[in-house]
Amino acid sequence: MRDRVKCALTAFMGACVAVAGALALFAPLAPGQDELSIRLWMGAAGLPLGLGVLAWSVDRLVRRPELLAIDERGIRDRSNWMSPGEVAWDEVSAAYILEMGANSYLCLELADVEGFSARLNGRQRKLLEANLTTGFAPVRIQLASVPGGYTCEDALAVVRRLHPGLVRGKKKVKTRAQGRSVAAA
Repeated sequence: MRDRVKCALTAFMGACVAVAGALALFAPLAPGQDELSIRLWMGAAGLPLGLGVLAWSVDRLVRRPELLAIDERGIRDRSNWMSPGEVAWDEVSAAYILEMGANSYLCLELADVEGFSARLNGRQRKLLEANLTTGFAPVRIQLASVPGGYTCEDALAVVRRLHPGLVRGKKKVKTRAQGRSVAAA
């Protein structure tokens, strides 16, 4: 429901930007207004941008793409533009929940990080490397960004049902106010 409302509001915003762009392109200008900046920047940039946002939002409302799936093949995360995509079960060596302050993540340790990293695009690879550099699992999925109200516990329960040998429980990271450390739960 929350995702549908967000997409509907984004579609409305796209329509407003497109209408403003069309008005800037075709409406008569008052004397003394800079025609180049109004027509070119506001109109020529605003109209396609607004139409693009509108088309994307309507497509997402109609098709309702699968943002996160956990099944026999693996985990498919398409919840945001930096998500890793598909992670097959044979690539996963462990799965656990990481609690960091008020946020929880479903974390996946990988059997072959380099092989997995090789098939990612540049921004996904940078996120994976940043996770490793800071001492976290290479793949962290924040379920709060996925519509449906699912929790990390729900996701880990599905992993436990499909592949019980991969589940490692929970880890907690204390926030800066509490000191910087990792504790296994």
